Amino acid sequence: MNGGLANVIVPAQKSFAPKPAAVTALLQNAPNPFRLATVIDFSLAGAARVQLEVFDPRGRRIATLADGDFEAGAHRVEWNGRTANGDRAPAGVYFYRLTAPGFRQTRKMIQLQ
Repeated sequence: MNGGLANVIVPAQKSFAPKPAAVTALLQNAPNPFRLATVIDFSLAGAARVQLEVFDPRGRRIATLADGDFEAGAHRVEWNGRTANGDRAPAGVYFYRLTAPGFRQTRKMIQLQ
């Protein structure tokens, strides 16, 4: 009798050199919904100047989480649920947008009380 599926699983080889991302992408924040903080992951196919901004439902920018040059690869930014002036943003729906050369994507997140 064979040992089942576990016998055909081969552990991934560890790579010590980070591989550049194949595409530029904005992933869904986690956790979502969130209370105190959430993490936003994105990847860049090549080095680029990027902006990661948070908007309220009326389209007003309430926070800028990243504005600068980033290397190719995976990146992670945390939002603590606060506006640019340090106030706690009220519970509700927010949108975050990643802008890079030739790329712009927006996703939705929900902040709880």
